[in-house]
This record gives sequence, structure tokens and C-alpha cells, in this order.
Amino acid sequence: RYMIRMDDGVEVLHAGTRDQDRMSMRCEKLEAKVRRPDESGRSPESGVDLGGPAELLGVNGSGGVFIRTPGQDLECGEFDYSVQSGIALLRAAEGRAVTVVFANQPTPLQAQEIEWDLRAGTLEIRKPLVTGGR
Repeated sequence: RYMIRMDDGVEVLHAGTRDQDRMSMRCEKLEAKVRRPDESGRSPESGVDLGGPAELLGVNGSGGVFIRTPGQDLECGEFDYSVQSGIALLRAAEGRAVTVVFANQPTPLQAQEIEWDLRAGTLEIRKPLVTGGR
């Protein structure tokens, strides 16, 4: 298993097999967890080689995360996605909200934490925004 880290203005473009699977993501920091095939046949002097096949296990983006899909734009402080479950947790940065703007809907959805099932295409508020009157 390997952890790949990218810092300082990262942009990821994903083109799935269906149009609704297209996605772009911008953030300040991105970490991707991958698993490489069994490398027992490699010689020790060859060192670490990340060229070649790898299975993506998860992605974590943080710092001003902006995600655009064909159906919605999402902004959050942290995006934590598990490939195995197909679930991403969107968490708000301190003093901010997770904001989801749907295509063809004028009112955005806002919360402290949202669970996004990327396979089913559903969003569920895990922690609502807490506001108080004066």
C-alpha cells in the first residue's frame, strides 16, 4: 500500500464511463491511498516504482475543496472518499458550511457534514448547521 500526496493547488479530473460520472475537484492538499500488485518478484535494488497498475483505495482532499459534477457544485473543507464503500464524507471547515448547489435549483443545501453516496448519487445530511438567534 502507498500514500500519494499532492500539495498546493491540486486539480483532479475524472472521466467515468457514463456522463454523470464526470467530475473535477480542486483543493489545496490531496492524498490518495493505492494498493500495488504483489511485487515479490522484484529485485531489492530496483527501489520503489509507482509506474504501473495500482488499485485506488481512497481519496482525501482538504483545504478549500471545490467539486463540480454535471448535476451539482460542492464546496467543503474536507472530502474523504472510500472506494470500497462508494461513500464520501464532506466536512465543513471551521466557521464555514458544506455547500451544495444543484443544477436548476436556486437554493443551496448547507450543513456541517454531508454523506455523499457516489454510486447511488444521494446526499444525506449527517450534521446540520447549528445557528442561534440573538
